Amino acid sequence: MATTTARRGCARETVIRRQPGWWRSLPRLQLGFDVLAELQALRFETHVLTKGPVGTPSAWTEKLEWCQQHLPGVPVTITMDKGLVYGKVLVDDWPPYVERWLEWRPRGLVVLPAQPWNAGFSHPNALRYDGHNLSEIRAALRRLCDLE
Repeated sequence: MATTTARRGCARETVIRRQPGWWRSLPRLQLGFDVLAELQALRFETHVLTKGPVGTPSAWTEKLEWCQQHLPGVPVTITMDKGLVYGKVLVDDWPPYVERWLEWRPRGLVVLPAQPWNAGFSHPNALRYDGHNLSEIRAALRRLCDLE
């Protein structure tokens, strides 16, 4: 019975996310913007890396529009597989995308803005940012700068 309920919830979520404007209307998540400010202060070259949902091509456009509104001037890459895109740091809250990216980056750093779905995630190269440990995030980013 729990599996059926979970599937219904997932199907309901899919229908909601396919509604026009859903992706474009997502609110800014302050935790992500806190990390972005640290990256920019340390002069990291920042890009947005987002996954485009396979079954919702309109989401690709809406994600780009969202980025243009909230992050003007920041380059955007929309992909079906984040593991294929190079970078030193990934800021992402979804553990499956984080794991895929880390497969190919043994020295990469991931910062996970805290969400209920990533509460138990653990990896030696990943730090969970909950709004209270910015000094830990800053120190990890600075260590990456020192390696250059």
